[in-house]
Amino acid sequence: MSRNELGLRRLVVAGTDLERGAVELSRAQLHHVKVVLRLRDGAGLELLDGEGGRALGRLEDEIVRITSPVERRARPRPWFWVLQCAGKGDKVERVLQQAAELGVARFVVVESARTLHRGGDRLDRYRAIAEDACRVSGSGFLMHVEGPLELDAARGLPPDSALKLLLHVQGGLHMTDVPANPPADVAVLVGPEGGFEASEVERSQEEGYLPLRLGDGVLRTETAAIAAIAALRFGRWCAS
Repeated sequence: MSRNELGLRRLVVAGTDLERGAVELSRAQLHHVKVVLRLRDGAGLELLDGEGGRALGRLEDEIVRITSPVERRARPRPWFWVLQCAGKGDKVERVLQQAAELGVARFVVVESARTLHRGGDRLDRYRAIAEDACRVSGSGFLMHVEGPLELDAARGLPPDSALKLLLHVQGGLHMTDVPANPPADVAVLVGPEGGFEASEVERSQEEGYLPLRLGDGVLRTETAAIAAIAALRFGRWCAS
């Protein structure tokens, strides 16, 4: 769904100040609103600023006039980070979309020793997917996307205080070993199709990443992060 409970179409207007009373639409936004959605002047919209702010508005030529008070809420804790090694085809895009729908705060595309397909310059595409997921889910929070980064650089991005999890089939940590109370930040590091090299696992552990095993089977790289986040958010920490 890309409509709110009132039946209004949603539009993400990241980087804008809804308190100003009107939002000037970009060419891409105008095309989406007037050509794709076929909305006419006077049509109602729900605007999301990507930072927890939302307001109702009315389309007037190339702007949306704000017609309601701006509602704001804080992003729910914990803040999830996904450090996802690039994969073949559209695997990163699939993980990215689902991560955004689950409320992940930051998504980092990673390149490791066994990465079979280098990410290249797809950042604009990735960010567009994140924006679309924000619009469809109506979460109000736009996931920050960056990369591709080398593994050594990506590992150091989450704060030192974060719970850092390395998804590994031979991990000694199980979901029931994860602290019952969620920390402020949680980082989930996922390897490529061929997995991490032993030296990469060792280095990750030295930097505070705990090897977590998700069940007895082997999950695909495009499944692992989503399974872990869902298990933590709606299982381990559901009552927190």
